[in-house]
Amino acid sequence: MPHNSSGDSSSIPGRVPSQSVSPSPANYRDDVRPPLMSDLGVNHSPPARQDPRLVTQLGIFVDRMANHAELDAKHRNILHSFKEFVLDMPPTHWRATVSLQATVLQAVQAAQSLRDEVHAFKIEAHQATQRARAHFTLSSDQEAEIRALCKARVFEPHRTDYDIAENVRDTLKDADQYPMLAEAFKSKKGETAVLRYARSEGAYARNLFREVLRDSIYDPQERCSLTVCTRRLAKKLVNGAEISAETIINVAILRRFCREHPDLLDREELPPSNEDLDGDDSNQQSNHRGRRKRPRHGEAFWDVVSNFFAVHDKKWGRDIHSEGWSTYVDECIQQERMLFPDDPISSLPQLSTPPAAVQRLVAPGCAPAPTLAASTIRLVQTLIFTDAVAVLGDVKLSLLRPIGTPPS
Repeated sequence: MPHNSSGDSSSIPGRVPSQSVSPSPANYRDDVRPPLMSDLGVNHSPPARQDPRLVTQLGIFVDRMANHAELDAKHRNILHSFKEFVLDMPPTHWRATVSLQATVLQAVQAAQSLRDEVHAFKIEAHQATQRARAHFTLSSDQEAEIRALCKARVFEPHRTDYDIAENVRDTLKDADQYPMLAEAFKSKKGETAVLRYARSEGAYARNLFREVLRDSIYDPQERCSLTVCTRRLAKKLVNGAEISAETIINVAILRRFCREHPDLLDREELPPSNEDLDGDDSNQQSNHRGRRKRPRHGEAFWDVVSNFFAVHDKKWGRDIHSEGWSTYVDECIQQERMLFPDDPISSLPQLSTPPAAVQRLVAPGCAPAPTLAASTIRLVQTLIFTDAVAVLGDVKLSLLRPIGTPPS
């Protein structure tokens, strides 16, 4: 379409010429003058505003609705201000409009009150959290969680270092596995409380372990075989959980150690005091603060045990199948067989071990052999306790048998 350069706006489609309408005074008065009330289409002035009696009654009704809605001074003033808008409405609408507005203000007031309460609660909760972190105290459930883990750590079959507190603390930092302790590790005080309790319960678990070992060998009333001793330890330390062959071997080594060091068995370990545990835990490696206390007379039993494992691991290696450890474990089992010939451990069946090696270990009346091949130790490690029927006193025993072999 060719461009119109004349500038005549009348030629633009849909465009009304600016001079096409000349409003009369009547049109101006009816169409242009703003309404008295609002821009919602009401362009008349109701006579109610000029009636003092109606205005007074409206004020009384506003106060009545404010009292009914239990409005505070702020929202009551808002409702009275709203009255000025109501006066421009027909009187028949006044009651409904004021009632609706009072209900809305009541809801707004309740919401504001709730927000204030929530805000105050958040502040109080934050302050309580800060106080708890500054003076952290473990709950009974948290203590039970730490106690159970300390006992389990002490009874681990491959453990050679029995100072378990820091290991327990580091394990408990796993919030997915131990969600109950997650809050404790959000502050330094909480972490210190966990470590303090782990040291105390670690000392208790070690003393319990040592006492059961001692009594199973030297107490006339409690003396028992390797199998019964292991079952007792499992009942006291891991709630009677299933026992592996590695655990039996470890207890056999410890029982032999007890026979060779009877002077250490009555040395009760003292848990660390609060003074020893106070202070920055990061400095413990340098000044050894918070370490478990030695007994009053001589070196602690478990310190000597840890040193025993360190020396022999250095000499033979940590692999139980090594020649040195194989020989040592064989001697431990032979010792148990001679002292307790009725112990089910003396009936180890043959798997793939050469017959001569098995005979040296299990044949009744056979003289103890000085060494056994590593395959014999592997045989012992494949054995597990099962729930076969064997009772000694009030202690339930389990027969040893190879994995996959049904009980006879």
